[in-house]
Amino acid sequence: MLFDLRGRGRRRTVQGIYLGLALLMGVGLVGFGIGGGFGGTGIFNALTNTGGSASASFSAEISKDRKAIAANPQNVSAYGSLVSDLFRQSGAGNNYNTTLGEFTTAARPTLNELSQAWLQYLTVNPNNPDPALAADMVQIYGPSNNALNEPKNALEAEQIVINNKPTPAFSDYEALALFAFAAHNTREGDLAAAKAVDLAPTAQQSQLRTELKAIKANPSLLTQASSQPQETGPQTFSVPSSAAAPTGTATGSPSGTTK
Repeated sequence: MLFDLRGRGRRRTVQGIYLGLALLMGVGLVGFGIGGGFGGTGIFNALTNTGGSASASFSAEISKDRKAIAANPQNVSAYGSLVSDLFRQSGAGNNYNTTLGEFTTAARPTLNELSQAWLQYLTVNPNNPDPALAADMVQIYGPSNNALNEPKNALEAEQIVINNKPTPAFSDYEALALFAFAAHNTREGDLAAAKAVDLAPTAQQSQLRTELKAIKANPSLLTQASSQPQETGPQTFSVPSSAAAPTGTATGSPSGTTK
């Protein structure tokens, strides 16, 4: 078996595969802002620069959002604001370790509440969810940076993002394929992978095809690759250029969300 390290030369082979997968995620998951499409302001870029401040808090805004929802449980705008503010709160104070580039244990309650708020938002607004909010949630549901690692929800959020982009790039479909395979949705993954390879630069197609096949065969590699130590310091992924907030509210970072 490929991952039996006892065979001669296989340890180096496996290391090479992990490196390739890490690169795939670094390019394919360019910062877990899906798609570096935030113009460099995805959560894990922004938190390194302006997030994670011990004094930062959005509790007042969150409280206001909750009151608005209590007054009108069908208030789509209030739910959208709650998702946005909880997203920012997830990177504030002790919730995010900028040195390691990942969420802390202290962030779990906020991340879980954010997930619940997003799912409720989709319930009251199933037909026209904001793709910018969806882009934020792709980061929260991703496998890297000690995020929630819920591939099925990440896939659904990424579908919203990609369906609202006029001309998706290969990295958009790459992200879609990665999440689909991680969620064991083989059909969706195959379609997205084929599209990603077709749109990728010729020089990258062979490696991309190989690495997507590896993820399909063993989806756990996605999480394992994201946890491999890097010589260049902590990783700050941001899924391909997929989640570039195309329209609607630009919410690229917890500390700088524009309502």
